[in-house]
Order: sequence, then structure tokens, then C-alpha cells
Amino acid sequence: MSLDITIEQQNPQHVLEIAVQIPLFKIPKVLGDCFPKIKQHIESADADLAGAPYARYLEIDWDTVRKQGMLGQIWQLLTHKQKMRIGFPVASQTIGSDNIESTELAAGRYVKAVHTGPYHKVGETYKLIAEWAAGQNITMADNTIENYITDPGEIPADKLETLILIPLT
Repeated sequence: MSLDITIEQQNPQHVLEIAVQIPLFKIPKVLGDCFPKIKQHIESADADLAGAPYARYLEIDWDTVRKQGMLGQIWQLLTHKQKMRIGFPVASQTIGSDNIESTELAAGRYVKAVHTGPYHKVGETYKLIAEWAAGQNITMADNTIENYITDPGEIPADKLETLILIPLT
């Protein structure tokens, strides 16, 4: 797999998010529940979307990502609870409600890559990024942002595009 990995400066971004901690196998369902709820809040607040929906995965150990084999990935899928924040970027600061929090993604330098293909294969892209960063002596923060650029209801799984942004420390 060929992957174009770059480092880019990102500007701060206002966002609305829901924080969760869930088993990995429940991520698709939880994303499917949270995205419409946040989008409805944005519409009712008369706010403007400023980009694609995303999920921020927190507390990632990049050495484990780089070294973990298939059995380790399966074990993690069945046993690990992932801390994450699910959200949408908005054009300006927007008040949250209930469990929807108004916050900001930090400006800074980020590793950037685009995963093309089904979501369940994004781990292969993360492994390549982690290996690349280790080879470049680049230290990545313990979190990543997946921006879901294309809609799985509109295009085939092998054409899905997920923008990956990983902040540098």
C-alpha cells in the first residue's frame, strides 16, 4: 500500500463533540447515533457546518500500533474500551447542550494522510503512519482525528476516504 504522509500546520477549529468510552466493536453504531444528534443540534442552533464529521481517538500508544499483529488487534477489538470524542467542525463558537460540548481543536503541526478504503482497514494505514513517524524520529501525540470525507451511503467501501490528522508533540 502506497501512502502519501505529510506534516501540515492546522488552524484552530471550533467544534461540537460528544465524549464516549466504548468497546471498539461498538464504534460504528455509536458514530451512527452521535452524528445525527450533533447535526440536529447544529441546525437547531442555526450554526454553520465547517467540514466533515470526525472522531477523535484518545490515549493511543503508537509503539503498540506499530508492533501489534493480527491476533493483538482482534484481542483489542474484543476487550478494549476506547476513549473518543465524536463531532463536527462549526464555523464559529456554538453553544452545546446536554452531552454535546462546544470546544476547539488546537492549532499546530499534524501528520496528515488519507486512508482510502473500508473503515475496518484503517488500522493498516495507522501502522504505516506509525512506522513512518518512528523512521523520521517524529513524536506524535497520543490521539488522532479521523475526518470522514466521503459518505458510506453514497459510494462503495473501497472508495471511502478518511482524512487522518495526528498532532505532533
